[in-house]
Amino acid sequence: MKIYVISLLLQFLSAYHIAISLNFGSISHVLPYFEILHPMVEKGHTVTYLSTNYGLPFAKNFPNITKKLVDYPDEPLMMEKMKVNFPKLMNSTGFSLGTLGMLGNMLADSYLDFYNSIKKFDQEQHIDLLVCNMFNLGCVDYGHTNNKRLVILGPLGFMGIGQTYYVPSAVTPMSQQELLSSFYARNFGFLKTIPEALPALPSIYNLYKDFTNIKKSAGINSPFLTSVAKQHLYLAHSVFGLVKARELPPNIIPVGPILPPTIEPLGDEMKAILDNFEQNGTSVVYIAFGSAADISGSIAERIYETAKQLLNENEKLAVIWALVRTHQQFTAPPGLEDRFIFKHWVNQRALLQHSAVKLFLTHGGVSSVHEGMYAGLPMIVTGIFADQFANARSVEEANLGYTNDKFKFTPEELKTKVTKLMGEASNPDSLIYQSVAKMKVVSKLNSETHVVTLTNLFEMAATVGYDHLVPVTAKMTWWELNRQYYSFLATIFLASYPIIRFIARSVKKTNKH
Repeated sequence: MKIYVISLLLQFLSAYHIAISLNFGSISHVLPYFEILHPMVEKGHTVTYLSTNYGLPFAKNFPNITKKLVDYPDEPLMMEKMKVNFPKLMNSTGFSLGTLGMLGNMLADSYLDFYNSIKKFDQEQHIDLLVCNMFNLGCVDYGHTNNKRLVILGPLGFMGIGQTYYVPSAVTPMSQQELLSSFYARNFGFLKTIPEALPALPSIYNLYKDFTNIKKSAGINSPFLTSVAKQHLYLAHSVFGLVKARELPPNIIPVGPILPPTIEPLGDEMKAILDNFEQNGTSVVYIAFGSAADISGSIAERIYETAKQLLNENEKLAVIWALVRTHQQFTAPPGLEDRFIFKHWVNQRALLQHSAVKLFLTHGGVSSVHEGMYAGLPMIVTGIFADQFANARSVEEANLGYTNDKFKFTPEELKTKVTKLMGEASNPDSLIYQSVAKMKVVSKLNSETHVVTLTNLFEMAATVGYDHLVPVTAKMTWWELNRQYYSFLATIFLASYPIIRFIARSVKKTNKH
């Protein structure tokens, strides 16, 4: 009994408090980390999720994680702005500077609310480890300026973080291979952004000025995000193989995909439908565009026409379409009701695992792409906004499927891609087949490995920190990093000056004669 009490006391004394704070983002980017953090509560630690009303539902399936509402009075207005600006994203050809400007204004408006809310919470309950998504700058800056142990969650490559060479990838999608092999791309790739950048420059400048004034008035002295990220633990939900591997410092760690080892059952109705298709030798194409992308209108109509043509031409084909946010509801044409099935929602991960499903048409959200790889399915990716364009390109460059331009594609072109991809994916000699099979293994093993890796990383960061992982150069000033180089150049110049002067005088005398 005495030993048991002592054991409980030691566990209590060694318990720590993790706070995770997110502002605006997709559940796809944050849910994996809840999968890692919620078992820590069972070990006696405390995990608190600090969020606005918008983000609280992200953690609804994790009852042992404490939820606390961030004091953000402007949230209703911000949500209205998001609704107004969402159609603009639909008309965007990429993660444009205009989109970045809109996002930046949202971050500026919420900056101090998050900073002060986290400060108040830390003073009341003491945070041992603060976890922030990279766009929550108030959270990141609070952790950095107050010497908290800080974990930043974000993508690789954005703003140059974890990029061997950096061209603004958010506005000029460019593969790592292009950057490595092209001197022009590395040094002048930004020129491609000028036509789009010029109209946005005033708003970007005003945003920079607003941020500077906000931080100055609040007495917050923190460097730019890229500098902060280099000095702390940075976790990227990325998969090498899907994206190009690159040299990374020890504190920037790719951990993906992170998927729960257990999958909720598919549901009796959907399982019966898929089992029946499999028994009849019918191949299923699954279409889903996530919980945020609204593809009503032209995009949805062209996909619908594509599916209709495919089904009319192939009796051994079926389509299941999850219409989560599509306002325009479709019905199957006469005669296709049994093979053209519409659902408001399905258990996507379980459905993708069913052997009747042969192809995934997706918007390219990070979770959907990871789930497609994990299931070993080829994908056709129609990027709608944000990182989905880069994800689409990554899928194609990794030979896991094809991209599909949301503006330009026709039903005939998409039908050709579906037919070709299904043929290649069933041929063991094709590059598509081999790449998909390879990434299925990589995804499964990575997921198993990174669950352990992340658990240990959070444990380490909360208890002993991560200074041993941070490169010594991360906290050095520009002058400290470069003074020897420039001192060397200055020395060479001073040493060679008499020689250059002598040669110049000699040439001058020769010319006179």
